[in-house]
Order: sequence, then C-alpha cells, then structure tokens
Amino acid sequence: MSDQTPQPQALPAAHTVPTHLALADTVLSLGALTLSSRQLLLLLLGGSLAASLWVRTAPLATVVPPVGGVLHWAVLILLALLILALTFGQTQGRSLDVWVIVALAYLSRPRLSLWRSLRERPLARKGEAI
Repeated sequence: MSDQTPQPQALPAAHTVPTHLALADTVLSLGALTLSSRQLLLLLLGGSLAASLWVRTAPLATVVPPVGGVLHWAVLILLALLILALTFGQTQGRSLDVWVIVALAYLSRPRLSLWRSLRERPLARKGEAI
C-alpha cells in the first residue's frame, strides 16, 4: 500500500462582473421610493429653500389679505413643482439639472466670433498712426 494522500484539485477562480455600473447608489429606500444621493440632496435643498420662502412670504398674507395669501401659496407650490421636476425628471437619459447646466453653458458662450490675422502688423514709422 502506498501512503499517498490525494491532492485536492485547484478550483478555477470565479469572478463576478459588475453589471450595474451606470446606476446611482441608493441612499434612502422608503417602500417603492428609492432615492440616490443626488436626489436626496436636491430634495433637502429644495425643502430648505421652500421653508425659507414660506417664512419670508408670510407677511404677504397679512399685508394684502386676499391676494397675499394666494401669492404666499403660489410661490410655495411653484417652488415645490420645480424641485420635484429637477429631482425626478429626465429627458433623453439625462436629469433636468444636467440640462440646466448645459443650457447655462450654452447661453454664456459668445455669439460673435471675430477673425483676425495672426500675421504681425508692419511697424509704424515715426509720426504715423498705428
């Protein structure tokens, strides 16, 4: 009899390939609603801005009772709709805040381009205007 112990065979290494690289990480999950870090930040900033505007526009309701109350609520509702659209809205695979940045970059570019020759101008002689 031989005292050879059987050698375990080496198993091939198994590697998992990540498949969800384009998805944002979930920070908060409430039932069917999952929020990424960007969405949570936008909602927190929007809520903070809405609370600040609510306090600052409260005197409108007392100064001009019927119209001021409507303006007080209208400002809050419009801001809430804007924040919700920026947070959850997407067009052509990009979020709306990215489109706002693209639009601002486009609007900040000059509309007129002026071509000038790169050749040097001839030196002016004494007494001549350049």
